[in-house]
Amino acid sequence: PPAFRQHVMTDPSVPSRPLVLVVDDDRSVRLLAQQALEQAGYRVELAENGRVAEALFDELAPALVLLDVMMPVQDGFATCAALRMRRAGARAPILMMTGSEDVGSIHRAFEVGATDFISKPIPWAMLGYRVRYMLRSHDALRDLARSEAQLQAAQRVARLGHWEWDLEKDRFVLSDMSRDILGQNFGSALVTADDVVSCVHAEDRERMRVTMRLAASGRQALNAEFRGRTLRDQDTAWIHVQGSVSHVHNDTPRALSGTVQDISDLKRREAQTRYLAYFDTLTGLPNRVSFTDSLERSLAAARRHGRTVAVLLLDLDHFKRINETLGHPAGDQLLAVMASRLRAIVRQEDQVALAEVVASDSALARMGGDEFTVLLSEMRTVDDAHTAARRILEAVREPAVLDGQEVVVTASIGIAVFPMDGDNARTLMANADAAMYHAKDQGGDCASFSSKPLRAATANRLSLEAALRRALEREQFVLQYQPKLDLATGHITGVEALLRWRHPDLGTVSPLEFIPLAEETGLIIPIGEWVVRSACRQARVWSQAGLDTLGMAVNLSARQFRQRELATIIAASLTECGLEPSRLELEITESTIMGDIELARSTMRQLRDLGCAVAVDDFGTGYSSLAYVKRFPVNTLKVDRSFISGLPREADDAAIVNAVITMAHGLGVRVVAEGVETAQQLAHLAAQGCDEVQGFLISRPVDADAIDSLVRSRQAEVIVSTLSTPAVPRL
Repeated sequence: PPAFRQHVMTDPSVPSRPLVLVVDDDRSVRLLAQQALEQAGYRVELAENGRVAEALFDELAPALVLLDVMMPVQDGFATCAALRMRRAGARAPILMMTGSEDVGSIHRAFEVGATDFISKPIPWAMLGYRVRYMLRSHDALRDLARSEAQLQAAQRVARLGHWEWDLEKDRFVLSDMSRDILGQNFGSALVTADDVVSCVHAEDRERMRVTMRLAASGRQALNAEFRGRTLRDQDTAWIHVQGSVSHVHNDTPRALSGTVQDISDLKRREAQTRYLAYFDTLTGLPNRVSFTDSLERSLAAARRHGRTVAVLLLDLDHFKRINETLGHPAGDQLLAVMASRLRAIVRQEDQVALAEVVASDSALARMGGDEFTVLLSEMRTVDDAHTAARRILEAVREPAVLDGQEVVVTASIGIAVFPMDGDNARTLMANADAAMYHAKDQGGDCASFSSKPLRAATANRLSLEAALRRALEREQFVLQYQPKLDLATGHITGVEALLRWRHPDLGTVSPLEFIPLAEETGLIIPIGEWVVRSACRQARVWSQAGLDTLGMAVNLSARQFRQRELATIIAASLTECGLEPSRLELEITESTIMGDIELARSTMRQLRDLGCAVAVDDFGTGYSSLAYVKRFPVNTLKVDRSFISGLPREADDAAIVNAVITMAHGLGVRVVAEGVETAQQLAHLAAQGCDEVQGFLISRPVDADAIDSLVRSRQAEVIVSTLSTPAVPRL
């Protein structure tokens, strides 16, 4: 009927015009079926016997086959069986038409693969509903099969299987993946709890029995990790078992179900992560974190039992020279050789010379770079530490062959002893570090014990470090500014921002004292960012006051310069302060640039692209070569004060300065002379064409307020005009 057809056509559960193949030798039945199905919204194809039906099925792939049982040429049973042999027909819905009393035909229809049957005479008005129901069921089964296939595929990837445990029968039903993970081929045999437990490593079986017993009683869910009995690639297999009660009768658990997962890869990754966190990848030795943990445990035991503990901190002498002459791979090879030698000493059976070394690899560690530590515990006397140090020095001194070349290196060792030199790990390590540097000051290839003066210096350093960590948040830092004078115009065209620390108790702390400490501890990063922001902010204030041509130079530390995001940080400060990038000049030392040439070139290019100028500070104290200047985007060279102080009387200094100015100008680079203190120095530099000067003759570093008046009062004066200028008045 039209209403029925309209209902079918608008029902979203009915696929858009599915094709039904009607197979019957009776033409009237075929036509009646066609009329009923088309009115129900289906497309229909007709076949008068089984052979025609097979051909049409292969060609059209119908959604459903309506198949009569009794037909000439090829009956419905043979046709159904033939269709089921096809890949496309394995799951296709087949509705067979049988006589209402023909029970045998119905039975045989199901045997050859029929999905369902319908008895003749057929109620044509109901045929559309019957077909729709069968298609829905087919789609549901197809989706279920697809979901099961996807689940199985996901479980294969995740190495995850499922299981069910019938507690009354003590019978396990295991999926194929579960059997594979457990590593046992149970076949079709009945699998019991003991069989499952037998798949676990012998040392974990009792724990698994207890865990399963508690889960079976309903007292706790099953959630545990066990080692497998089998080994995969010579590595331990790990399994994770999870489950809970799935059936209860009369408040008694009757069945459990859950999953089993192969987590061997996860365990290996966890082990690798732990290794990377606690061990040095180059030498295989414990790292600083691991050694610190070991030292803390050793100190705790020493406090309880009144023992003595010693820390030996070893640093290779002149290791940098190996890297520079033979290359970093050779340096790494040397570190590996030294680690092997130290490991052999620490692990030797004769502990007479080494006292009692902690019985673990953490007795020896690589702290980073070319620094190693050795931990000694239960020493009889302090002399035992000295004996150990002597043996280590002898081992280090043995020749090593690096890439076919024999080299000899030495070491400096600092020794700190608990409890005399400190009662905690941090203090001991700091005192050992101070003693090690004392050994280096003695020429190296020796060991030095921590002494009272060294301990006092270390205590002062630790106190200074603690104060430095609080200085930024307590706003104890200030900036002073030293002007730079343009010799061509006599104008002050820029200033250099200089960091000062004014502590309420310590007074003004020298930059020579706190800058290296900030660099070493990493505090230079936040301090450096504060300097850049503050300098940019002050430059903006001067600009608003009319000094809009005054440049601002800021020193970048080595650690700051190595930041990959340096250009982004500088750009953010400029944006925040509203300062033009061209007003900011960033000063970098020679040694910083040459530390990592590719990184330096990239960072300097980013700064130049940002619009900032780049200056090389302290030029002449490092590589002293203009060859690299043309390889880097440099705007300015600042000649170090050590070359200026001898001018003009020192001929060597004069020759160096003159050559630097000439070659720099040839490369289009400006030159600034630092540390100018006399009129004679100023006159000489002006005569040689130096671009700018900076020093006490011009002005000492002053606060921001003094710069404004200084610039305005001297802005129109030309300081140097001819080579014959006898003297220049102090500004």
